[in-house]
Amino acid sequence: MKIHLEADGFALTPELDKYASKKAKFAVRKLRAGDRAGADCAIRFAEANGVTTCSIVLKVRSEAFMAEEATQHPYAALDIVAAHLERQLADFVSRYGSKHDWQVP
Repeated sequence: MKIHLEADGFALTPELDKYASKKAKFAVRKLRAGDRAGADCAIRFAEANGVTTCSIVLKVRSEAFMAEEATQHPYAALDIVAAHLERQLADFVSRYGSKHDWQVP
């Protein structure tokens, strides 16, 4: 899985970089191995007026999953967004199956 991290308004620390990569990999664990390997994940942090916004866009084949949250702490925002993304993926897999051919009606 390719992970792209971007920070706007503050410096992206190596600890946050490592934590974000770990959370993204954990969120996509319900996908097939081949789909996980081909996934493209963009994580963006933006800070304005003391509020950190974290957004994740995960592209897997023809599907795009998105989540966004704004809190005062970047780690909390990332945790909430990762949980939301994980629920979206779990719903998708339960609806279409893990062996889905990605041709959504």
